[in-house]
Amino acid sequence: MIRTCLNIYAFTLAIAIFSAAGLSSVEVLAQSADELAAQARSAGDAQDHEEAARLFEAAISASPARRREWQRELADQIAYAGRPAEAVPLYRELLSEEGLVEDERRRIERNLAFALLWSGRPEEAAEALSAVVSASPDDEEARAALAEARIAVAEEQERNRESMAGGESDEADQSEPEAAERAPMDGEPAADEPPSPAIAAIAAAREAAGRGANAEAAAAFSRALQLEPALFVEMGIEYADQVAYAGEPGRAVPLYRRALAELPLTPGQRSEVERKLAFALLWAGEFGAAASAWRPIVRANPRDDEARGALADAYLGGARQAAGAARSGEAVRLFERAFQVAPARRRELLREYADQVLYSGRPADAIPLFHEVLSLPGLAPVERRRGLLGLARGHAWSGDHEAAVPVYTELLEGWPRDTEARIGRGQSFNTLVRHERALADFEVALAVEPLNAEALRGAAQSETSMERHIAALDRLEPLLATASPDPRTLIIAANARRHLGRPDLAEDLTRQILENSPEDAAARALLDLILLERRPLTRFESRYVTRSDELSILTLQGSHEVFLNRGLTSLGLQARFASYRGDDFPDVEVASFGVFARHRVNDWLEARTSVLLNQESEPGGDDLELTHETSLAFLMSDTWRAELQAVRRYADEDPAVFVNDVLADDFGGAVFFTPRRDVRASARAYYSDYTDGNERIWGQVDAAYNVRETGFLWLGARATAFDFAEDYDFGYWNPGHYRSLHGTIHAYGAPAPGWWLDVQGALGWAWSEFDGDGLTWSAEARLSRDLTRHASLELYGLYQYSEAREDRALAADDDGDPFWRGTLGAQLRLRW
Repeated sequence: MIRTCLNIYAFTLAIAIFSAAGLSSVEVLAQSADELAAQARSAGDAQDHEEAARLFEAAISASPARRREWQRELADQIAYAGRPAEAVPLYRELLSEEGLVEDERRRIERNLAFALLWSGRPEEAAEALSAVVSASPDDEEARAALAEARIAVAEEQERNRESMAGGESDEADQSEPEAAERAPMDGEPAADEPPSPAIAAIAAAREAAGRGANAEAAAAFSRALQLEPALFVEMGIEYADQVAYAGEPGRAVPLYRRALAELPLTPGQRSEVERKLAFALLWAGEFGAAASAWRPIVRANPRDDEARGALADAYLGGARQAAGAARSGEAVRLFERAFQVAPARRRELLREYADQVLYSGRPADAIPLFHEVLSLPGLAPVERRRGLLGLARGHAWSGDHEAAVPVYTELLEGWPRDTEARIGRGQSFNTLVRHERALADFEVALAVEPLNAEALRGAAQSETSMERHIAALDRLEPLLATASPDPRTLIIAANARRHLGRPDLAEDLTRQILENSPEDAAARALLDLILLERRPLTRFESRYVTRSDELSILTLQGSHEVFLNRGLTSLGLQARFASYRGDDFPDVEVASFGVFARHRVNDWLEARTSVLLNQESEPGGDDLELTHETSLAFLMSDTWRAELQAVRRYADEDPAVFVNDVLADDFGGAVFFTPRRDVRASARAYYSDYTDGNERIWGQVDAAYNVRETGFLWLGARATAFDFAEDYDFGYWNPGHYRSLHGTIHAYGAPAPGWWLDVQGALGWAWSEFDGDGLTWSAEARLSRDLTRHASLELYGLYQYSEAREDRALAADDDGDPFWRGTLGAQLRLRW
């Protein structure tokens, strides 16, 4: 009986059966061949070899032209799944091809040798393993397998000799008086009686076992026990052996335990049964119990190499089982115990160990392990790929994305369509605020696996970080349509909805996360922010303006706003007081009271309005005027937005405007164009009708480019032009026609936590019909500070200078002095 060979085969089959029963199957999210192959490798790593073989077969069916690429991995998984005989022709087909790399040929020859051994072909296995050992004398596993194969060959030859000799009847021995006088054993029939059914079943079981028909032998032993349970004393251990060899070690475990508990065993017999029980536990995938059974055996004889190997296998089986169940910390401990028992296997298992250190939340500790993996000589391409992937993830998960990117890049140079590496590098680019490069990687990954959830989420994160929130939601649509969307998907969608002005939908998404994961910190923080933004808002603002013509303006204003309809609607009251003083100007004071409102109609339309009743205190008496501003905003896409406005306003800030009761009605709008993250442009046009009979047409276009992907620095240009129909002198500046061209700069960012700085500037030249041509420039800065969660303070300043507008106070002297205007202000915002 080729017991050793069968042991190996049974062990492999048992592992496959356990894996199929105990580990979750790989969920196929897409039907591309590359994805199926990736899923197959994941299943193989989780010891689910039957599933891995099925997935490799599906990948080859999806892309027959790539059969050669995956055939060796398919053969490996078939062999590990307990079907080594089916793997043999696949290996031989590979070896018949020309142009095999030497390392790959050696690997296939080695795997073929083991498949031959496991499939019960010891003579062929011995020949193949001999060649493997000759090529790699240090391959201890192959040397041990060669010894097993040679023993199996010898056993088979001996069995053949016994079979030939067994055909001759030794009748002389049967006629001896001793035989005739021998009394029958318990349960055995007398010489002149036929055997009982139980005894006949035992005989049949032993005959089947001799033929290697273990399942048949186990069934016959079972029948014998059913007929006469007391016979367990005689054949219980044999029964357990045949059950184990038939590929059902789990059923053998209670039989061995019963034998240890009930049978009168010598110390030697007890040790043998304990060893068999330990093997059965190992083959059955009960790795914790197997390790507990093997430890005392190893302690009793530390030089027992077979026991040490089995104990290491138990630890490794437990480690892989824990890894498949995402218990990476436990897997790490078991790998380390296996290394202690079998140090020579560390090289073979180093990459798996490093993976589990990484997944156990210790990425920094995994980095040197992956460096060690990559330094191993003769590293197979697939192991090099996995080593680079692990090293890149170690850097990224440690927070060092700058170090992760070049490792991902090195991996992609060899495997440009590797989706895991593309997604990993894209995630690092996103963290490094290189969103365009991130999006490019995610696009490549999605070209290979269109429904890859990580790639879709990463692309959506890139889009929304570049303020393309509608595109981000489009990316997430297939993930949001599933029965239970991932919280990471929902949080990206919620952020996009909030930025698009739909706090109601954002709230729904965050609450959906918190229903299933109440402790989700990101969802809780976003929901708190959404609810905070709905609290009543009070603003107090003070502003002081001084001009070169000695006019000064002091403005105090306040407002209170409440939010309704889950944040889609707001209503508010506002009040303003302005005082105008200047030597050459009438003293005027204006007190204003009014209301304002905002309503988000749907995803693409929002309406705003503000109305003020202004009481003017001026020389000659008081006056009342109504001003208002109404706008409709259209969000057509991430690229295009538009706005329509109708405004009634005072014609200028000059007090003479109030005295002369000059107001203007503006009608117009704006179009905003954002084709890319780093390009923005707009165009504005207004027609103004003045109450003194004048008219004006005003237009402006501007464009800007973000010069740094990782920063917020915009450089651009702006052109402005307007024309007045008449040249009146009622207090507002109307130079006939005016043209200007400016270069612009805009920078913003957070100089420190809780602070925000926004700086803008413009420098250019202007042409004015009556005031001449000249240099114009402006500079503005705003500094905000969060005082508390509910309060913030903003300070701002603005300075404007123009040589194309004369100073009114000095115009009579005709000295052409330029006009300038300076503003300082502060605003306090309070949430209640």
